Amino acid sequence: MRTELKIKKLENLLNQADSLDGLRHDDTDFLEWKESLEGAYLQIFGEDSIQFRKLHSRIFSEFHIGNNIPNLKEKHAANYKRDMRLTVNALAESIQDLRDEMEHADASTPASLKPKPQKVFISHASLDVAIAGDLIKMLRLLGLRANQILCTSIDGYDIPLGTRNYLDFLSGEIQSGAVVIFLLSKNFYKSPTCLAEMGAAWVLGSDMIPLVIPPFSFKEVEGVIPFTQGMMVNNKTGIHKLADALGKRFELSKDRGEIWETDRDEILTAMETHIKIASAKGEQADVSDVGTPTEIINTPEGPLTLKTKFL
Repeated sequence: MRTELKIKKLENLLNQADSLDGLRHDDTDFLEWKESLEGAYLQIFGEDSIQFRKLHSRIFSEFHIGNNIPNLKEKHAANYKRDMRLTVNALAESIQDLRDEMEHADASTPASLKPKPQKVFISHASLDVAIAGDLIKMLRLLGLRANQILCTSIDGYDIPLGTRNYLDFLSGEIQSGAVVIFLLSKNFYKSPTCLAEMGAAWVLGSDMIPLVIPPFSFKEVEGVIPFTQGMMVNNKTGIHKLADALGKRFELSKDRGEIWETDRDEILTAMETHIKIASAKGEQADVSDVGTPTEIINTPEGPLTLKTKFL
């Protein structure tokens, strides 16, 4: 279990402790919480750990005799209150120990050995760059960090300066677990680069999410992803489904604050304007035949030549 997940598990138990005030040692809610706490400590630290021994040395006096006798009832309540205070303190100390451990491990691990953050790669046509920018704003609103988003045409989210082979870099990101979002439009299918990215993602087995830009429609989708579940990029309900899908993959918080819907609607309003502009530019663009150029990418099975125009 990763350290951050251990911390989250203990933090959940710590938050649950707030609802246990005023109970007794033999109350069902307390006993269930205690069992969960002991199970978590066994799983995270082990039975012989200092943390597990400290937990049992500090808490749960099990003072049950005379629970209903008036002159002992008050004493039992005091014992329970004391035990819960010690439990919460021990739990907070354990969480801090894990945080210190994680910080120390991060500081002592060479950069070359640290796991790369999972990313979302946005593949789009150059004429749809403003829509890609709107999508990035939406992803940030959902909780993704800047270093988890890759979009070659947006400053701050593009590939590192000096990268020699763009598709080799992309294949490396995909093999590291990147999710590829395709912004599908007529402009997309006129772009050899976009088609090469689609082919690379398919060959390398990437998780793919197609987002369709109107007036383009699902029935016009071609290439390797016609049967992949997707959505219209400006669909308000679909944004919630996208949030759920990425939330599970990137462990994003579901608590997005009170202004989440207002910010979402502002982004979608701007996107509608950019969709109209991109569509108009696409109609005016020269749609000359681009032939069948090829791109070569390196895969674990060896070099792979991709046609960048689907027939």
